[in-house]
Amino acid sequence: MMRKFLLVLASAIMIFISYTLCRFFTRPIHIHPDELTVEPTLMSIFTSQGLFQSGNIIDVNKNNVGEYGTLGELTGLYLRSGETPIKDFLYRSLASIQPSSQGYLAQKYNYFYQIFLPGLTEVITDANEKSASKKLDIYDCDFQETRFRAYAWPAKKGNWTFVIDQTGEVLCVHNVYYGLENMPKYNSAISSKTKDSSQFEGLLQDGEVAIDGNVWTTWEK
Repeated sequence: MMRKFLLVLASAIMIFISYTLCRFFTRPIHIHPDELTVEPTLMSIFTSQGLFQSGNIIDVNKNNVGEYGTLGELTGLYLRSGETPIKDFLYRSLASIQPSSQGYLAQKYNYFYQIFLPGLTEVITDANEKSASKKLDIYDCDFQETRFRAYAWPAKKGNWTFVIDQTGEVLCVHNVYYGLENMPKYNSAISSKTKDSSQFEGLLQDGEVAIDGNVWTTWEK
């Protein structure tokens, strides 16, 4: 009995050591000042999405459960419903969006930001400063009531890339994405162990290999 207990204990200790070493070698070693602004900004996006959704600003199927918004909607640039925005849910510093090959982005302190919303057959993001990449569709609203993803990545190579979704968890990966020619896709950080599509059923998982082939981990300052 004692021998069995010692074997189980030794196994548990080895697992703990392996996990600790993994976390040590994947956690931020050097933090650039710009990176310290990213997590608070992503958490502001998370909070703003909650206020936007719970306020039923967009409610296509009229079920009193609102949908999450695009970057342009959160910053008061437009509403997909065509109505005039009545307030800004997110500070205007993220309203200076600019074009890219995968939609419009915001830039703040040398970091780009982009919000993705799920859809039945395609992913929705900002098309420009006045509209989204797709008009409101009743077949998309069920997914947009519960899911969104927001990425932040550096303008220059060598820094950390971040992601947040409706759970509020922030994951990161180092020295992978940068600029306008090497941007994360809507599913880059999603665990490769989970199925994903334009409907965003995939999950962010700390320490697992993601769809992009990299290991994304929880951000620890």
